[in-house]
Amino acid sequence: MSGENLESQAAAEGEDCPPVENEPIRSASDLEQEKRTAQEFFAQGNIGSYQIFVNQLGTLNMDSRHRQSVPTEEKPAQTYQLDIPKDCAEFVEHYKNSEYLAIAIVLSSFEAVRLSDLPELIEQLMSLLPAAGQEEEVSPVQAPYISTNTVLSAIGGERFTTEEGQLYVGLGEHSRQTLQNFWEQFPILRDPICKWLVQVSRIYPFRTAFDASQMVGAFARVISMDFEDGCRRVFSRLYSNRDSAGLLGNTMCRLYEDRTLRPKLDDLLLSWLCSDGSWLWRPACLACVFLWPELDHDRFAPSLRYAVSKRLAQLKKGDCAFLAVLLMQSEYFRTLLSELLGQEVQRAEKRADGLAAAQTYLYLLRRCYYLVDDRCPELPLAVCDTKKQQQNLTPVLREVISLSALRRQLYAILRAYLKEMDQYPGSEQAFRHLCAYFLNMAIAEPDDRWDILQFLKECEGAVARRVYEWAVRRY
Repeated sequence: MSGENLESQAAAEGEDCPPVENEPIRSASDLEQEKRTAQEFFAQGNIGSYQIFVNQLGTLNMDSRHRQSVPTEEKPAQTYQLDIPKDCAEFVEHYKNSEYLAIAIVLSSFEAVRLSDLPELIEQLMSLLPAAGQEEEVSPVQAPYISTNTVLSAIGGERFTTEEGQLYVGLGEHSRQTLQNFWEQFPILRDPICKWLVQVSRIYPFRTAFDASQMVGAFARVISMDFEDGCRRVFSRLYSNRDSAGLLGNTMCRLYEDRTLRPKLDDLLLSWLCSDGSWLWRPACLACVFLWPELDHDRFAPSLRYAVSKRLAQLKKGDCAFLAVLLMQSEYFRTLLSELLGQEVQRAEKRADGLAAAQTYLYLLRRCYYLVDDRCPELPLAVCDTKKQQQNLTPVLREVISLSALRRQLYAILRAYLKEMDQYPGSEQAFRHLCAYFLNMAIAEPDDRWDILQFLKECEGAVARRVYEWAVRRY
C-alpha cells in the first residue's frame, strides 16, 4: 500500500465524518466481512507501514547481520575516512559534482540501505543537492559505469546480509559521525538532506519493520545533531501530513533514548497534546504509550486526559480508528477510556447524552474488534485487564442494554468476537476476564440477565459455549 497506514484508511472512509450515522451495525456476519476487508488493506504488501504506526520500533542490532568485505577489482584513486572531519571535507570538495557525495550522504543517514533501493535513493537526493560551480575538468567519477563496489571502497563502505538473504550496504559504525561531519562542516547540505528524508518517508515502501525502523532512525539521527534546527527542518515538514503520526511518535521515542534531550522532548510532547485544532495529539499519545514508564505521570496524565476526552466528545472516524490502536497496546489507555466513558454517562443531564456516550463506546469496541488477531486476541473494553475497568464500564453497559438498538449492536460485535475466539489459543485468565464482562452486563441491568443468557446460548463456538455454561451457574 506504499506509504499508507491506519490513518490513510480513515481518510479514505471519511476522516472527519462522525462514525455513528455512517456505519450502522447490521449483523455479526457483516462485521466479520468488514474485518476481513480491513485486514486485506493492511496486508497489501507494506507490513512496515502498519508497524511504524502501531508498534514501537526498537533500535537496530547491526551485529546480528553478517558483514561482508567489499570486493573490487580496481582500487579507487583515493580512499577517505569520512568519520574524520579533514577527510570528510576533502571528500566533499573533490566529489561535489558526483554521485559519490550522494551515496555517502545516503549511507550516513541510514544504518544500512537495501542495495536494490540505493539507485532510487541516490537519484532522489541528487535532485535536491545544491549545484556546484562548473569545474574546468570533468572528474573521473562522473563516468557512467563506476561500480558500487568502487564507491564503497573509496568511502569505507560495508555490505550486510540479513538472515533472509537480503543484501544491504552501509558505513557501519562510522555512519553517524560521518553525517555529523556533513552537518557541521557543510550547513548548505542540511536542508536538502532533511527535505530528501521527508520525501523518502512518503514514497518509500516500508516492506518490513526493519525498513520502518531505518526511517525513524534517520529522522532521530538528523534531529539529534542540532535539536532546534533539526526540529525546524524535519518536524515542521512532517506536520503538514497527518499520515506522519506514526513517524512522529516513533521518532520521539527514539530521541527519548538521549537523556540530555528529555526536558525539551517533554515540552514538545505536551505542546502536541494540547494542540486543540491539530492532529498532533495523535503522535503525542502514541509516544506516551511507549514512554509511559519513563514519563512524569503527574505532568502528563492531565494533558493526556484532556486530549482524549476532547476527541471523545465529538468522535470522528479517524480519531476512533486511532484510539482503537492505543487501546490494543496500552493498559493505561484502556483504563483511561473506560473511566472517561463511564463518567460521560454518569454526568449526562439528558438521556440522549448518555446514549450518545454508549454509542461512542460501541464504535470504539467495533474498531478494536477489527484489530483483534492471534497476536492480540483480547478485545479491549470487553476483556478488561482489571476490576476497575469493568466497574468504569458498568454505567455504560447499563445504557447500552437499556435500548434495544444499542443492545443489538453490542450483541453483533460480541457474537462475531466469540466465534473468532475459537481460532486463537486463549489463556484461562483471558477466559475469566471475558466471563467477568458478561457478569458485569448482568450487574448493569439485572432484569435482562435471561436475555443475555439466551444470547450466549445462540452464539457459535466452543468459547461461547464455555461462557454460557459459566453464566448459567453464576446467573
